[in-house]
Amino acid sequence: MTTSNERSLTLVMLFRDFQSKSWGKKMNSRKSVWSVVFVLMLATVAAAQVPSHIAIESGNGGSVFAPTNPNGFLNIGRYVWVSDSKGILSFLTDASNPRPLETGIYDFNLNSNWSIDNNVCLPFCSAGQVVKVNDTMAFVAAWDHSMGGRNGGLWMIQFQSPLPDPNTSVFPFAGAGKLVGNKGLGGNQPTSLAIGPDGAAYFGNLKNNNLLRVPQPTNFDPNQNVISVGVIPSSKSIFALAFNGGQLYAGASDGFYVFGASSDITQCSGNANNCGMPKLLMGGTSVNGVAADGLGHVYFVGSSGVLNRYNVSARTFTRADSGLIIEAGHTSTLGFDKDGNLWLGEQPVADLPNGGRVRVYLAADLARLP
Repeated sequence: MTTSNERSLTLVMLFRDFQSKSWGKKMNSRKSVWSVVFVLMLATVAAAQVPSHIAIESGNGGSVFAPTNPNGFLNIGRYVWVSDSKGILSFLTDASNPRPLETGIYDFNLNSNWSIDNNVCLPFCSAGQVVKVNDTMAFVAAWDHSMGGRNGGLWMIQFQSPLPDPNTSVFPFAGAGKLVGNKGLGGNQPTSLAIGPDGAAYFGNLKNNNLLRVPQPTNFDPNQNVISVGVIPSSKSIFALAFNGGQLYAGASDGFYVFGASSDITQCSGNANNCGMPKLLMGGTSVNGVAADGLGHVYFVGSSGVLNRYNVSARTFTRADSGLIIEAGHTSTLGFDKDGNLWLGEQPVADLPNGGRVRVYLAADLARLP
C-alpha cells in the first residue's frame, strides 16, 4: 500500500509525463476513445488495497543499490535475482536473517558476486523477463541496447546445484547459452518470455507486436525454426507474458490481453484462421508486468500505477494496489517467489542509475482479496 508522499510523487511524475508527450497537448480521436474506455473499466474494478513491503531500494548513503528499471524476477531457494537495464542483479539479506522469505523481513542489498553486470555485456547487457524452469535452469529475454545489441535475444542460464556460498567469489552460474543464435532475434529487443505447457518458449519484443515461439528452447541449434504465433495489431510492444493453464496472458503497450481464449495457442502457427489473435481484457493503458499465481488469478501492472488481479474463471478484476510508479516503455518486474509472495518493480526516479525499487506483497495478504 502506497503512502501519501508516494501518491504525490506519482501525480508529479504523471503530470511531467503528460507535459512531455505530444498527446498531452492534442489527443487524436482513437486515444480519446481508449481513455474513456479505460475510465469506464476502472469503474467496474472492485477496489481493494493490499499492504506491501519495500524489499530493495537505494539509500543509506549510497551503500544500498537498487535495480535500474526493474524488469524480471527469479527466486531459487532463499535467494532472489532482479533483471534490469544492467543485467541480472543478485540480492541477499544479511547473515542474521538467513531465511527472509520465511521470516518476512525484507531488507535486501546487492551481491556483486552473484550478479551479471552489463559493464562488459557478458553474456548480455539488459534483461527483461526471467522464467525459472527449475532450481538449475532459467531462461532470459535480453533486450540489449548497449554495444549494438549484439548479445540480445533469448538465453538459457544454468545454475550450480547446490548453490555455492554467496559470501564467496564463486559464481552460481554453471553455464549460459544463446537460443537460435543465427536468427537475429536480438534486433527486435526481446523483453517478454513465458514457457508454455508444451515446453516451448513464447516471447515478445520491444520493437514489434509479434508473439513468437521457439519449439525446443533447450536445443541449441542456432538455426532452429522460430514460429510466428500471433500479433496484437493495435500494440507497439509486448512487455510481459504469463501462462495460466493453456492460456497466455500478455501485457502490451495498449492493454491486457489473452491468447488462446478460443483456440489452443500451442497449436497455432502463422495466425492461421486467426488462432493467434488475442482477446482484449482491459485497454486504455500500457501493461508492463504480468504474473500468474497458479491459483486461477493473473496479476498485472502498468503505467496507470494500478496493480490488478484478474480472476480467470469469474472474469472479474480486483484492484490490489495503486499509486505505483511504473515507467512506460519497459517490462516491469512482477513475479512470484516459491512461497507465493508477489514481487513488483517500480522506477520512482526515472532514467537514473539505481533509481528503482522492489516491493513484496505477502501471499497471506493477497489471499484476503475478494
